[in-house]
Amino acid sequence: MVKQKRQLQLFVIVIFLSSACICNGGRQVNPQITPTDNTPSVIIATSIPTITHTPKPTLTPTPTLTPTPLPPQINVLILGCNTDMGFFDETTNAWVLVQNVGGSDATNVIVSLNPSDLDKVLPESSDSVNYLPVGYQVMFLLTADTAFGKDTSIEVIVTNDQMVTAIDTKPSCEDLSLDEQARINEYIESIVVTVESVIESGGK
Repeated sequence: MVKQKRQLQLFVIVIFLSSACICNGGRQVNPQITPTDNTPSVIIATSIPTITHTPKPTLTPTPTLTPTPLPPQINVLILGCNTDMGFFDETTNAWVLVQNVGGSDATNVIVSLNPSDLDKVLPESSDSVNYLPVGYQVMFLLTADTAFGKDTSIEVIVTNDQMVTAIDTKPSCEDLSLDEQARINEYIESIVVTVESVIESGGK
């Protein structure tokens, strides 16, 4: 009797287990996890491009460059000098050539004779020309009163309104040498020829 009761309990347990595993036409169904609609969306933040405004270039007039005029280029050359002896005085003479060789025209050109043994200032110690264009030259004869019986050295200074200074010197002035006389005569002859040409052309 006890043995039949135990067999009946085992039979009930087998039926219960088999009924728990068999469904859906006899196939075993395993549970599956499916995502729900409540899964939060992933939002990726991206930067907004910045629009840079480039200003238009401003047109400005180009300044006009005004060339600076060049100063005159003055040359001074002592062609020769000598000494004249009087009874109780002495004068020194200098033949001076002044040239404007470039740059611009020179105005108020002043030439001064400075002897080493000046005795008295004479009006003839300096001379001037109001206007000396580029490419022109002029000769001056300057005279200074110097100490009697002394050897004289001279300095000639040229100035003008353009603040250009030219200087020439000569260490001794006694008599004109043959070369000095020739240079002075050559320049004087060139002046005569130029004057005659101007007269023949009617001053043009």
